[in-house]
Amino acid sequence: MPSTRTRGLRALLAGLAVAALCTACAPKPAVEPNAVDDARLVSLSSDPVLAGGTATEARSPDTSANVTVERGSVSLADPWPTGSPDEAAAASDTTWSTARSMLATLRDTGWEPIAVGCELEQAGSLGEAVVYATKDFGGFTAALESRVSVSDSSLVGYVPFHAEDPSPWTPSVVIGPGESCLDGDGPPSDDVPLPDDLRVERWY
Repeated sequence: MPSTRTRGLRALLAGLAVAALCTACAPKPAVEPNAVDDARLVSLSSDPVLAGGTATEARSPDTSANVTVERGSVSLADPWPTGSPDEAAAASDTTWSTARSMLATLRDTGWEPIAVGCELEQAGSLGEAVVYATKDFGGFTAALESRVSVSDSSLVGYVPFHAEDPSPWTPSVVIGPGESCLDGDGPPSDDVPLPDDLRVERWY
């Protein structure tokens, strides 16, 4: 029969295990944005491809979810137009050239692609292209998602939160000229998906 001391030790260990489990399940405490986040957003807003965009400051969510903050971002609506939705059929012929121009513009302004995806229409023309890219701003690395489709386009850039790694994005390998589905003479023969380890998003 276990001694009183043994039973007490078991009870203590069980209590510690329950306490550790409850601690792991508890939501992360919110970390408030500061002047570093503001300065990073100002730098991103002045970038040539994002100039004139809508800036959204970093903010802690008003929720009990296990998420700490929304990263600062700058967004542009339809920065690479290919035509209105009513002109979608005709615009499909220009989506390829517009997407290639988008990629070239990003590279020319210092953005380095880390992921490029292409989705084809049934006829084999390019229906949508998405580019994820990063850029060194000195002290931190920003990331963006740029998309072109038959009917519209979008562009949004993110800055890392001050409490995280200053370069948190993946993949980390740059896609050089001639290495993406937008670098050929025409659309690829099949869809090109984005990599599984892609981590460029609004929430930190």
